Amino acid sequence: MPKILSKKPDKATLSGLIKLFSLREIAKKYDVSAKTVCKWCQKDQLKVTRKSKTKDINRARVMKVKSRIFTNTKKSDCFFAANGAIISNLYDLSIFLSNVEETIFHIHVNQHKNDFFEWIMNVLRDEQLAFAIKECSERVAFKMIVDNHIIQLLKETIFSV
Repeated sequence: MPKILSKKPDKATLSGLIKLFSLREIAKKYDVSAKTVCKWCQKDQLKVTRKSKTKDINRARVMKVKSRIFTNTKKSDCFFAANGAIISNLYDLSIFLSNVEETIFHIHVNQHKNDFFEWIMNVLRDEQLAFAIKECSERVAFKMIVDNHIIQLLKETIFSV
């Protein structure tokens, strides 16, 4: 919050700020003390609660999603592609799908098997993504499903705060 504001915010604005920021952060933005912000809240009959628990929960939620997308699996649980690529998380899978040749992709995904489904289901334990890609046999569509899943995980984190 780099911009410093000069006047007291209206009730709706203050209510929104309280949900997102601590009293100290709001005070810093308006260049007043936290006590002054507290008085504004009392005057507008707004309930102020401690934010530390909420922030800890949100931080934990963000870390959980980041770990689902970026944290590497154990070396023995990595996906070893036919072209020598080593995939250890969803981000790596997305990059792999962007660069892999169709022939290599079809070694792992064809009418008889879907190695990525097995890996996502058993190693990453992401049933939602696994069942979404289970019947997909085209690389571009497969990548779109994986990318949309990553985006959905990020949106759930951002918009559930």
